[in-house]
Amino acid sequence: MQLLNQIESFNNSVKVKLDVSCPTSISLQEINLIVATAKSYDIKNAIPPPFNKFKLMNTLHTKFFVKTVLDERLSKFEFEELTEFITYIYAILIFKRYLPFCDVDILQYTLSSLKHNHVFKQGIGNGLKNLADKIAEKHYSDINSENIGKIVFEIRQRVVQSIKSVVNTYLIIKRNPKPENICNSLAERYTNEILMNGIPDCPLTHEQLSRLNSEILYKVIFEFCNTKRDKYMTEKYLKNFAEFLKTIGITDNNLSKCIAKYLIKITK
Repeated sequence: MQLLNQIESFNNSVKVKLDVSCPTSISLQEINLIVATAKSYDIKNAIPPPFNKFKLMNTLHTKFFVKTVLDERLSKFEFEELTEFITYIYAILIFKRYLPFCDVDILQYTLSSLKHNHVFKQGIGNGLKNLADKIAEKHYSDINSENIGKIVFEIRQRVVQSIKSVVNTYLIIKRNPKPENICNSLAERYTNEILMNGIPDCPLTHEQLSRLNSEILYKVIFEFCNTKRDKYMTEKYLKNFAEFLKTIGITDNNLSKCIAKYLIKITK
């Protein structure tokens, strides 16, 4: 089904974006063209009261979700994709409402400071996907016009709860900024990702790294080099990191000297 292929493509794309950037920066323009097919959908006749009277059920995105679920014979996988789709959309809209102006560095630091059992601890995109899949698993066997309203409100309520706790922490950190902690958090996240997956899977995009000042980049190098690691691993990391800086347009001579200094130090 071409429509569900579009939804799957959107899900894959937005999941990555949610893990590396601020949700408020994500545009829904492309997806609005898809959901526009449900503009004339009569939600009041599609589902029984009281849910058909709620404002949420009459939004374009929700009507599209309800229409597709009730009108199509969805497989379990397709229902999971559609549930992820509406979950991502609700999350983006809620973030735009509660956090219209977002600093990606503070957000990344906020996520790293969450409790280990928070739904977003492993990233917003991953967290929303896991949340949506659990709800889809729970409700796939009882999809009908009687229950669809409950499913929609459960999705949105879970998303709101998760986002509010992040927003509250974000605002506290923003009002009482601790640049040193933010720098160290970024360095730690970058270093850990390099060790696990290599540079291409760094949680910070090339664009974001190019905006980091030299002070933070020094901290990345310093933190990596001043922990006990294999010399070969450290040398390989620093050489890769130096090449990586060139690819994103950072040509700070002092930073290059700093990398060279550590390379000399570990190869003696």
